[in-house]
Amino acid sequence: MLYAKNNYCLALQTVPYKWPLAVDLLWAVYYHARKGNILQFFNGIIAKLPPTFEQKILGLSGINTFDPRNIEAVLATQFSGL
Repeated sequence: MLYAKNNYCLALQTVPYKWPLAVDLLWAVYYHARKGNILQFFNGIIAKLPPTFEQKILGLSGINTFDPRNIEAVLATQFSGL
C-alpha cells in the first residue's frame, strides 16, 4: 500500500464480512456453488460495491476492478505479458 500512499490514491472499499478471516464469505461461496447459483451470489456482492474494491480473505488481500479505465491503464502500462 506504500505505492497507493505515495501516489495519493483513495482508500478502497472492502468486501464486507462478519466472521474473522472472512470465513462467512467462503462458506457462502461453497453454499451457493453447491446450489448452482454462484454467479447470482457474486453479482449480488459486486452490485453493492464501487467499480474497484479490495477483498481480504484468509488474511490475503486482493484488488478487483471492473472499471474499464483501470483495466485499460493496467494493460497499457503495467502488464508485461506472459
